[in-house]
Amino acid sequence: MLFNILSTNLTIEVQTLAALYCLLADVCLRESLVFVIDSFTNESVQYTFSVLQVDISRKIKHAFCPPKLAEGNPCLEYIKYIILPWYGKFEVVREKEDGGNKTFLSMEELTADYVSGVLHPGDMKLALANSLIKILQPVYDHFKSNAEAKKALQGIEKYYKI
Repeated sequence: MLFNILSTNLTIEVQTLAALYCLLADVCLRESLVFVIDSFTNESVQYTFSVLQVDISRKIKHAFCPPKLAEGNPCLEYIKYIILPWYGKFEVVREKEDGGNKTFLSMEELTADYVSGVLHPGDMKLALANSLIKILQPVYDHFKSNAEAKKALQGIEKYYKI
């Protein structure tokens, strides 16, 4: 019984955080945010926070992101509505031969580089995944360091035999 309450509360808290991100961004990107919210539904709760970073990176790596096309590009929407408002910038780390590191302060600048081909989809996806992981890091740290949260997570892992 206690496990069910903890599991339900955890799921509700994570879904609430996802909804809060939408509200803070003043937009509801339901189609674009499906993979994030879907990762935390009851049927997918077996994802542990220890694999969260790998999971985010994998999902962003395989996300729809047509080269040189800005309209309807979900990766650009994430950056516009989540990353830029959160950090005030979007940092792309690249090798010098690939153009070197670049910090974008506006969507206009980012979109111009992306549409012109100066910014490769792979570089943008990697930077997006890293930014999302940094945003979620405090949640991960909470479950790693808070005894009550850690116990709830262990109960979930035990229930799903992870």
